[in-house]
Amino acid sequence: MDTEFGSSTRAVRAPDPRLRPLMYRDLYGFDLRRAGFSSWLEPPRPAVTLMIDLEGSIRADGERLPSAWVGGLGERLTVVGFGGGDYMSVDIELTPLGAYTVLGRPLADLAGECVALEDALAPGGRELADRLREERDWDARFDVLERFLIGRVAVGPAPTPAVAWAD
Repeated sequence: MDTEFGSSTRAVRAPDPRLRPLMYRDLYGFDLRRAGFSSWLEPPRPAVTLMIDLEGSIRADGERLPSAWVGGLGERLTVVGFGGGDYMSVDIELTPLGAYTVLGRPLADLAGECVALEDALAPGGRELADRLREERDWDARFDVLERFLIGRVAVGPAPTPAVAWAD
């Protein structure tokens, strides 16, 4: 889509049914070219963000983010910006229980923080980012991402029945 704000392509796909209960929204990717803006406000959401830059980089409140990261739950607006060039990424949002299962750690560890994906997911995070960057189309990227997430869910912790019921 071409607008006065630049040219962008969005890729959206419903997740595999096994992942649907863990996802805050569908699988999402975007490719922004010739942006006519350099920043925007991101409101807090009841979701944990997993972002992998495929091209370019972004900043949060003026600080450059890792090229692949996990953002924990927060309570405030964030000013997100980029250098005004081209930017492409895969942007996944997990429910809190989904993030607990995929990350295998208490969400309190990530509250209000942005953590490099390789730190949050050990070596698997770097491998995932590299594999997504190697793929050349959105369906292939989403296939890689789904296989990775399904694998993490298979070995990740499950919430206690009381916590799952409260969700």
